[in-house]
Amino acid sequence: MFPDQEQPPSFDEEFVKGASFKEPSARERARPPGPAQRWRTRRARKRWRSQRTRPRSGGGAVRGQRDPDHARAVVKVAAGVVVLLAISTALWWFNSGPGTGPLP
Repeated sequence: MFPDQEQPPSFDEEFVKGASFKEPSARERARPPGPAQRWRTRRARKRWRSQRTRPRSGGGAVRGQRDPDHARAVVKVAAGVVVLLAISTALWWFNSGPGTGPLP
């Protein structure tokens, strides 16, 4: 070996035992979670929700409120629905006028 190259790691028995992951059995997976696991899950869910509503740089939502981008998106969707409704009503009105009969 050259002196400037590193030796590959040695995978001895102690290293393998320390690095191995024991997958839970089917019985362990089917068992309902205990109080500690429920507490960890609730805490992680709360942390995720607080990160989701955390204010962005330059201000924004206060904790527990939705981001202002949400309100903007709702307004855009509502405006799009109104425009499509107006277009479909105008097309219906133009096509159902008195001139729809046969020409003389």
